[in-house]
Amino acid sequence: MDWAIFGILVAILVAMLGFGIRFAYLLGDLTRAVKNHQRRISEVEKPIKTLEKGCPLLRESKGNKD
Repeated sequence: MDWAIFGILVAILVAMLGFGIRFAYLLGDLTRAVKNHQRRISEVEKPIKTLEKGCPLLRESKGNKD
């Protein structure tokens, strides 16, 4: 009877380890996707900011809207 309980506990631990590895892998994919998304956003924002610096009409349109 003791070996059966020990076997069940080992099976539960192995299953928890497997789910932990899978969760860590998915978490790594998620963080990589977020970093790529942030990098793409910053690549798009840079040209917009340089356009605003060079074009006075864009600066005025973003300014006072009274």
